[in-house]
Amino acid sequence: MSAAVLSLALTVLTAAPDAPPAPVEERLELLPPTPGSPLAAGAAVLPGLLLHGSGHFVLGEPEAARNLLATQGIGVASFVAGFALLAGTGAANQLAPLYVIPTIGGLGAISVSWLGDLAGSIHGSEGWPASGWRPEAGLSLSAGYDGLFASKLDFQHGMSLRLDWRGERLRLSPWGSWHPQGSSHAAAGVLLALQLARPRPETVTALDLILGVAHQRFPGDDFHVTTGEVYLEGRADLGFIARSLRNAWALARVGWGIDAYGYEGADATISDGLPLLVISIGMGLQPFERAGFELVYRHRKNELPGGMMLSSGLAGFIGMLQLDGRIALADGWALLPSVRLGTGVRTTLAVEARLW
Repeated sequence: MSAAVLSLALTVLTAAPDAPPAPVEERLELLPPTPGSPLAAGAAVLPGLLLHGSGHFVLGEPEAARNLLATQGIGVASFVAGFALLAGTGAANQLAPLYVIPTIGGLGAISVSWLGDLAGSIHGSEGWPASGWRPEAGLSLSAGYDGLFASKLDFQHGMSLRLDWRGERLRLSPWGSWHPQGSSHAAAGVLLALQLARPRPETVTALDLILGVAHQRFPGDDFHVTTGEVYLEGRADLGFIARSLRNAWALARVGWGIDAYGYEGADATISDGLPLLVISIGMGLQPFERAGFELVYRHRKNELPGGMMLSSGLAGFIGMLQLDGRIALADGWALLPSVRLGTGVRTTLAVEARLW
């Protein structure tokens, strides 16, 4: 007994008195994992809709609850600032970036904090499976069904095709779609992406610079439009907010573009173009080893199927909601489902094959 007491005393006396505490991440790793529970999930819904982090508080993750509540607070402050700028500028189109970016960014932070609270409360604190959202370098081909429903445009069923080449830092992706019936519709484009930052290759965290060009034709209406855009696309691992959100990610796209419209006999030119603010926000996670999903709000009103109509005193078009999935079937094969909601519903279901 005396030997044990002496050993403990020596340990205390020789320990560095001003040693810095372990980082928060390391301290959290030492805590036992907390399983998800229906009670925590219920708390994430009510009162969690108003006080984000309530689900994690019931789950026994108070630090995560505080982080989620702080994220909600930042989002609310950003949204209020953006709305105040909108009112102060009279919603001038030339000043749109000043109020649209903080407004949409604030809504994104609010959405991520609530969805993260709900997802973590259901799943527990162990984090999600490592994401396979970003395929490895190589060449792949995807082809499948492309449909448009509940839209004023009189075409529905079609097909899509995409070739995707990925290098270490560069991605080149030409694509096309075709709806043969009704007034008909055809579109083609190319996407070029340069990876600017990816701190850890085992995570989905990344920052890309993307250039996109697309051309759409509506032969039955003698109408066509050409779009060019350049934007930054970033994905950030949400593990810094809560350990229950490790391998889940937030998505943001911000940039600028131009739409040039034209009719048969009157080609579209840059001088006829309309400026385009590219902004998207979203969140993704991989709930299963082979399946990942990403929910995105796209602040676009002029793509198929068009922006959603908001009927009220604030009547007008808002953007579109899009849910994308990636389900690995086997080595080199994946299923790519997608649903886009606006003034109609656009659904795609493609199969991706890795060529090399």
